[in-house]
Amino acid sequence: MTMFAALLPAILASIAFNTGAVIGLNLLLMGFILIINAVFFVAWIALCVWVYRDAEKRGMNGVLWLLVVIVGQLLGLILYFILRDDHPKRRRLTSY
Repeated sequence: MTMFAALLPAILASIAFNTGAVIGLNLLLMGFILIINAVFFVAWIALCVWVYRDAEKRGMNGVLWLLVVIVGQLLGLILYFILRDDHPKRRRLTSY
């Protein structure tokens, strides 16, 4: 029992030191996860803008397809790729 009592301060100091390291590691991991989520969020926004512009360019309702992709997420995006027109509509050039 006296040996345990003599080692108790060293054990507690070791636990306190390791807890600080764990907290630092957790903060680092949380920062990494935050950055990954931000990258995916920006990519999702860019993809939604692309779907809107591509649908408008193909003569389809861009707002409707944007809402389908936002609500349906991956399933909506796959549906858009399946149902979209094959070729964009060409604009007629008129000169005055």
